[in-house]
Amino acid sequence: MSFKSLTKVALPFVFAASALSSASVFANVKSSSQTQNLIASAPQRQLIATVRSQGEPQRGQKARSSGNFSTDNMPQGYNSLCWQVSETSAVNPSGIKFNVMEDLRVLKDKSIFRDVTPSAKTDIKKARNLYISSPSGAYDKFGNTVGFAVNIYACN
Repeated sequence: MSFKSLTKVALPFVFAASALSSASVFANVKSSSQTQNLIASAPQRQLIATVRSQGEPQRGQKARSSGNFSTDNMPQGYNSLCWQVSETSAVNPSGIKFNVMEDLRVLKDKSIFRDVTPSAKTDIKKARNLYISSPSGAYDKFGNTVGFAVNIYACN
């Protein structure tokens, strides 16, 4: 079997694994009574930041619910940011929404993304001082707001 026909067999497996953070795909290809293992490894996303957020604005703040985080370390070869909510005791974690703001220190903070959901995919915004603001939907079974972590990935 030629390399060209081998690629036609293996590539669909690599692309089908795009939901994984890194995919290892094994394809058995028979070539004149021999079995060859083709191993293709392609990272589909890479963690670039994690930030803890309260379920409501921090004391003394109008909207800010987290400390600052950075997406300045965005690796090359990725075209989006993927957002994932984790570490929460919220009854419905998929119902959490929040905004992402840029802390401009002297100027009024700038809104970067609105209504980000736990599985959202956004454009890339490289910045050093981003934060979570205006969270909603982070409630426990008693109706109390709860905190959560946000993992930010470079993804395609």
